[in-house]
Amino acid sequence: MDLDEARFDGALDPGRNVTVGVRPHDVRIVEEGAGAPLDVAIVEALGVESFAHGTLGGAPFVARVEADAGVKKGDRVHVAFATTHLFDAKSGVSLRAR
Repeated sequence: MDLDEARFDGALDPGRNVTVGVRPHDVRIVEEGAGAPLDVAIVEALGVESFAHGTLGGAPFVARVEADAGVKKGDRVHVAFATTHLFDAKSGVSLRAR
């Protein structure tokens, strides 16, 4: 995924393993090709919003979507992130963005 490396103040050394964290409310549905594919396994309807549970890049993922977005079980939707959080894969320590 593309990241603004300057935001992480030199913490992104080549070859460093990181874990990417994204809050469900920082996700938006985008056109195919403009984001990462999310394969939806379950949609949890909660009134004005829903949570689409599925897999993204082979990992479990949850995205908040508008209830009227029409996302349903079995769909493949493309998502982009408003904010990403990075953590050192070994220690779990946050790589703070500026």
